[in-house]
Amino acid sequence: MPPLQLELQCDQNRYAEGQPMQFTLIITNQSTQDDYPIVLPAEGPGAAGVFFFNMYDKAKNTRILRYAEACPSLDSGKTNLLWLKPQQQIRIPLTLQAETTTPTHQAHHFEQPVFAGEYLFSVRYQPKGRQHDSLYWFFDSHSKIKPAGHFMPSDGLNSQTCSTSVFRTADTLVSIDGKPYFIKTDGHRFFYFSEWMPTITTDIRCVHITNLPPFASALASEEYYYSHFSDFAEYIRRFDDGDVQEYRKFSDYCPSYLHTQAFDEQKRPTLLAYQMPDGRFYRAEYQQPENLLIRESMCSPTGTSCRETTFRYDEQGNLLDSKSSNTQPCVEVYVDGKLRGLTLGFFE
Repeated sequence: MPPLQLELQCDQNRYAEGQPMQFTLIITNQSTQDDYPIVLPAEGPGAAGVFFFNMYDKAKNTRILRYAEACPSLDSGKTNLLWLKPQQQIRIPLTLQAETTTPTHQAHHFEQPVFAGEYLFSVRYQPKGRQHDSLYWFFDSHSKIKPAGHFMPSDGLNSQTCSTSVFRTADTLVSIDGKPYFIKTDGHRFFYFSEWMPTITTDIRCVHITNLPPFASALASEEYYYSHFSDFAEYIRRFDDGDVQEYRKFSDYCPSYLHTQAFDEQKRPTLLAYQMPDGRFYRAEYQQPENLLIRESMCSPTGTSCRETTFRYDEQGNLLDSKSSNTQPCVEVYVDGKLRGLTLGFFE
């Protein structure tokens, strides 16, 4: 790996919903002999993006990437070049959910609002596709070729994580990343709407539901979290210690599961399902306490072709046999000019 170390510091450990979040990124050239180049965003409008935030769930029994800041493969914006001397450090202030970039802080945004909760944040440094990237030799982390010169992983460098919490306020109107959310309660849960509503409803205008009371970022038990955005929804059920018992990231199309994890009462995995980078969908079910794979499936991006395999074991957990079959849970349709999958039951 390159001799560059990225350390992210959360400047505060607690923020109100919608409040800009301040971070400091420290980059250190750990080499004792050689200077190393750093590509930095230029100040002012038209600057290229080089640093990108990731936000992870607080759970300790699994690692779930909740949101990732969009990172274009090419960016023709302006950059500056800095050569770090051996053991030299640079401190870079970053702001998440700021309305504008200032001379002292680069503004960063997720496509989704960060609602109240407890989170881990990291930053990825990605100079590839930016001005001055010719100074690096980019390599695939799986490559057997040993890089030389000023080398850099093709997918960039990641910092470690730092933790901070976001708490609810008592307000009935909150602005997060410049968007207003109108809040109503039924006495048990709080409903966030994209527009003012006279009564509580759970149609597409209901963006978020939580049972966190004002000034709380977590609950000791039965914490509830649900959000619905234009491209996916999230549902989280937790153990009393905050670990994930069930996490579902799903879409309105078929197959619907984008990322699912479920655990039994002893926190052993029972279900894992996700969409792969090539668009296909993978799903695996496990039998506990033996941790045996009992069902596995792979589906095409629109779910029109799936291969499902079931596994049978003896009492000692030895595989006896398996049986595979082809299924078609979805049909292809065009929605807003895009080819999508819908469940067959949608047409019945």
